[in-house]
Amino acid sequence: MTLKKTLNQSLNLKDIARTIKSLLYTKELAVDLFIGKTNPISMIVSTGSRSLDGILGGGIRSGMVTDFFGRSGTGKSQLCFTICVNYAKEINPGESILFIDTTGNFRPERIQEIASGKGEKDVLRKISYIRVFNSSDQSHALSRIHGMSPKIIVVDNVSSLISNEFSGARMHLRLMKHIHSLSLTAVTLDCAVVVTNMLRHAPYNGSLTDREFMASSISLCTHIRARLEMADLARLLYKATLVHPTGPKSSFFGIKKIGITDA
Repeated sequence: MTLKKTLNQSLNLKDIARTIKSLLYTKELAVDLFIGKTNPISMIVSTGSRSLDGILGGGIRSGMVTDFFGRSGTGKSQLCFTICVNYAKEINPGESILFIDTTGNFRPERIQEIASGKGEKDVLRKISYIRVFNSSDQSHALSRIHGMSPKIIVVDNVSSLISNEFSGARMHLRLMKHIHSLSLTAVTLDCAVVVTNMLRHAPYNGSLTDREFMASSISLCTHIRARLEMADLARLLYKATLVHPTGPKSSFFGIKKIGITDA
């Protein structure tokens, strides 16, 4: 069965076209923001590693979706925890951090450990935590941000629940719509969005290779993408490679008691 027939049977092609058109418009708006054609970026917060900040253009940027992807054990969640602590130091009273957890990897005790190592207190009070168990809850979580004034939204992991519930074209469309909503939220609220994602074996140029899971759908509306890898297990050394927008650029970082650090 051809892809066109599959799409015709399972989805409305006009809906697909409308979704892709809106995704591309949002990405153009964010790129304009990145190069200064519209409102300037108002907030850039460090990841904890100057080397990693360097390939990201200074750190985590408001108004943009930053995607960190890699295998399990490559530091994705630890990076999210450190970013939350670093944002907690910068936000004003009344502002917050939204953490959407799709896998159960959220560890408040680890966040507290990172915060204590940095001399920060009451960090957990600034984090609004939402544990979601299905893709509908994941999408609806964004409707709860009104009145929360989030300066950053973290989604760890962005594709897990969607891939469990859908397959084929429906899976890709569902993810595209969710990333689109996250991107619009980042631009309209001038907040940062950080998502994590997995690696999967996928065919490429006639052979199987490690690629970001559903990369073609995620890349439509994520503005910065970086792959994380374990570089040296004995030294707890990790490698980040910028894939988009200007890649490939690489940096190395470590994970210690105080979270993400320079290697």
